[in-house]
Parts: sequence; C-alpha cells; structure tokens
Amino acid sequence: MSIIRFGDGELEVMCGRGIGYQAASETLSSDLVEISQSQDERVLLCLPPVFTKIGLLNQTARAFWQESLARNRKNWLHYFGVERRFGNAFLSRPYADFKDDLFSAEAFSYFRKIISGKKILVVEGEFTFFGAGNDLLAGAASVERVLAPATNAYAQVHSIVSYVRNHNRADVVLVALGPAAKKIVYELARCNIQTIDIGHLDIEYEWYIRGSRRKVSIPGKWVNEADIAFIAGENDDIVSCRDAQTVKRIL
Repeated sequence: MSIIRFGDGELEVMCGRGIGYQAASETLSSDLVEISQSQDERVLLCLPPVFTKIGLLNQTARAFWQESLARNRKNWLHYFGVERRFGNAFLSRPYADFKDDLFSAEAFSYFRKIISGKKILVVEGEFTFFGAGNDLLAGAASVERVLAPATNAYAQVHSIVSYVRNHNRADVVLVALGPAAKKIVYELARCNIQTIDIGHLDIEYEWYIRGSRRKVSIPGKWVNEADIAFIAGENDDIVSCRDAQTVKRIL
C-alpha cells in the first residue's frame, strides 16, 4: 500500500490557513479534503495517535496536542469522522515526541525491511537530504532523488508527478515534502506506484542515533522544527548527495 499521513499542519491547510513552509492555497486545501475522503484500497490514510494514545507522549508533545485538539477536535471529526480506521501517522515520528524510545528501534527496523533490496526514489525538498550522512537507506539496492523547493512545494506537484510517472524505475518512492506530499502520493498510488509519505523519519533517526531528546539542528539538513532552521554542513555524504548524478532538480 501507499501511505499518506495527516497531521496538524495538513489540518491547518484544509481549514484555509498556511503553515511555515507552505502558503495557504484553495487548490491544495481542496486536494487534501478530497484525499481525506478517499476509499482507495491502494492507499492507507494515517492520523496522529493523539485521540486515544496521548499518554505515550512526553510532556512537551502532550501539551502541544492537548492545545491543538482543544482548537481543532471538531475539524478532525468533520473531515475524518469516527467510523473509519486509520494508520498511525507517527510512523515517521517514532522517537522525539515519546516519553521513551521503546518503539523507536522497531519503527526504524520496519522501515529498513520495506526498502531492503529495493530501488528507491526519494522526492524531497532541496535541503532535506533524506538518508544522507546516516545509514537509514543503506539496505536499498539504489537511491535516486528528485529535488523540489524547500517551501511552497505544492506549486511543483504536477511537474513532480509527471516526472516520476514518465521516468520512474524505482520499486518504492519516498516523499518528504510536507502537505504537497499528500497529493504526490495520492496521484502516484493511482498509477500503482507504491509511494510513502515519509515526512520527518530521517530527522527523527538523526536525533535517535545522537540520543537527543531535544529537536536540535542537524548540520547540512533543514530541520523546520529546530531552533535554527538550516546549518550548512561539511559532511562528505551530504555534499556528495547534493552533487550526485542521480539527482533530478524540479525547482
């Protein structure tokens, strides 16, 4: 199955509001609402497990979601209802927001099983560098990349989808591109291309291997939730990733 995750950012966009790296857009909002109602069996829609499992989160994350739910519970119910089953959107956030890391190693292990021996295409913002500088993608047979704008990527959605449709040689497509990723995954899934809205998994892994419970900046990677959004890095793996011939830029 392909995977699409909805979080607080997507809900803001669905309600007509912008977020830090994606401006408000009536078209994007409409697309997200349409996707939220999808019954396509090729797509697993995922929501945050904060409606019933909020006690597993640490104090900071719990406070954030309690405040968010106080404002938006009616909107969650309006768009998603209560009679449907969803996957866990925190599949891409298995570490930093939890009280302990009991599930972290298992989550990263499951991801490695998904990509093991597969040809992977990563669709990401130009400063994301998913899997560069660590071993998260080490088990893949090959990795190619499509680079999109780090902000307001929705403007390039149709170009990205068209490129992947016409040039894709991958077994699995990973998309780390905020709200724009939902539309990309949805369209590629309808073409029977397995696509995963992978979000913050790489950054969560960087924090995990550092043992950092704070959402710190990672040299060479843009971390929208850290105090400093981007720090240029000297990591050879990240630099070579930037210049690799396997990169297609759609900017």
